[in-house]
Amino acid sequence: MPKKGYKSLSVKDDFYTLLERVYTERLELLQRHGIRSVSAWVNQMVDAFLTEGETHRVEHIKSIEKVVKMRDKELNKVVTVKLVKGVMVCWECGSSRCIHSDYARQIHGHYVSLQPSK
Repeated sequence: MPKKGYKSLSVKDDFYTLLERVYTERLELLQRHGIRSVSAWVNQMVDAFLTEGETHRVEHIKSIEKVVKMRDKELNKVVTVKLVKGVMVCWECGSSRCIHSDYARQIHGHYVSLQPSK
């Protein structure tokens, strides 16, 4: 039974085994991007597929630790997205699932991966 607010999705055993193998092989890289499970990885891939082509409307301005600023060409304004308790939250709409927060997750993942290991 999935957690409250979640749905389950059925996939063939072979496909899940493949996903799990690839996830394990890329574990270090995926974790640097904040992906901590096969489910989170699949969600990220589906999000990327669904929003492909939309990111041309936003342009990265700068990133500082837990903040990503971008220019939204459609809204014609600067939008701020902040990392709050591990979730990218858009200050324009308050959502963690909009074009701005999706784009910020990508940018933040690159920022984190460039930081020296502790």
